[in-house]
Amino acid sequence: MNKRGFTLMEFLVYMAIVGVVVIIAGNAFSDSTRIRLNSESMLKANKEAETLGNLFREDLAQMGAKTVVDKTQKGGLRAAGLEIATKVYMDSAGKDFSSFTYFPGKKNANKEERNQNQDCLVMRKVRLNDDETFRSVEEITWFTTYDGILKRACRTIFPTGAGDSTTCPEMPPQAECPDKAKNLKGVVELTSGVSKFVITPATPDLLGGEAPIFPLSSDDGRFRLISRSSPESKVIEVTVLPPTGATSFGITDFVTNYRPEGDPAINEKKQHQVFVGKSGETGDDWRDCYRLSFQKDNTYEISFKTPYVADYSRMFRQKYDHLSIGLRTFKDGVLARCGAAEDMLIFPPQSKDAPDGHIFRFTPRADYANVCIMFTMSFYSPSLAKGTLNIADINVKQVSDRNYKFVPGYKPEIEDKANVRAFKLDLQVKRNGVAGASVMVVPVPSNGTLE
Repeated sequence: MNKRGFTLMEFLVYMAIVGVVVIIAGNAFSDSTRIRLNSESMLKANKEAETLGNLFREDLAQMGAKTVVDKTQKGGLRAAGLEIATKVYMDSAGKDFSSFTYFPGKKNANKEERNQNQDCLVMRKVRLNDDETFRSVEEITWFTTYDGILKRACRTIFPTGAGDSTTCPEMPPQAECPDKAKNLKGVVELTSGVSKFVITPATPDLLGGEAPIFPLSSDDGRFRLISRSSPESKVIEVTVLPPTGATSFGITDFVTNYRPEGDPAINEKKQHQVFVGKSGETGDDWRDCYRLSFQKDNTYEISFKTPYVADYSRMFRQKYDHLSIGLRTFKDGVLARCGAAEDMLIFPPQSKDAPDGHIFRFTPRADYANVCIMFTMSFYSPSLAKGTLNIADINVKQVSDRNYKFVPGYKPEIEDKANVRAFKLDLQVKRNGVAGASVMVVPVPSNGTLE
């Protein structure tokens, strides 16, 4: 039996081998830990950037919302086909009919200024009450400080606001503005570590790219209108001519809710509903309306005309008579409002020289299927029920973001600002030295005037 132990040389070689193994194992463990931490930081940064991007999109998508149900005409409200809160415009007296002011980052920024990767956007919109009447005009500002802190400021500029802002704010605004979740005042710090917050408006003269959806190309622009009757809902059937497919229809045989003062029957609020159907189909069941599908975050446009008729329809009074277009869905066989868009009020022309075209744009925040287009009418003028309402040239299109052209550093002139219809957001957030990003294109169909 050999009882000889290790020689000094063998022991040294053994220790060297063990040392190498320990170093390799340690490096492997260190690399594994570093990769795990980097992955966790990347996931955290990406999730935070995505969450902030979605919050920004919710604000931006509502930019320029100005039509209201409110019927008073005071303090910045006017009647122009629809009730419009004119304070949503940045400076109508200065011909700036946009609803935003854009402050690009400065290329040669010092420590006290935002750098070239830190833009600022000030936007305005209407806030409505639960009954869809006017509540206030809000001004919302997204900006970053020189040390990479992303902030959101919100203030009420009408009716209790402090006036227009001319610079990107670093101080809390003077007025209170309620947040969706809870009441917050002034500036809210959203997050730190923002290495990039770049907002780019689309070049106005290169917007476009509309994809037709309805009517189908084989129908040559023809469609049909189908009247609904529902006694339990006080929906009264009307006469639609022609009964088959065409490009223009006349609607007659309305009822009026007018009653002499003091007659309780005025509370009945009888109405009419007319659905849009496909040309070539027959039958008078409104459930045969043409079903559409709308995808999340895509912008759609419904355009149509209400041609002038020289009869009692000229007696339409905006403050009393109701005419609107909206979207409806079918759930378990029940007709319901579609959350893709709120109904839009319509003001038919009262003279042959008045414009008769209407555009209804919306951007769904979820996917919707089995959606129909419906017109709602409820008349209170005594003689309006004897008139004829014309509806013509209905078209449904998808507005493609692919054809927007974004130019880095582009700052539109005043005359171009009202034509901007989209913004691109490039947001980067760093966590433990690892960056997460969110890049999105947000359509702003309500920016600018309604004409």
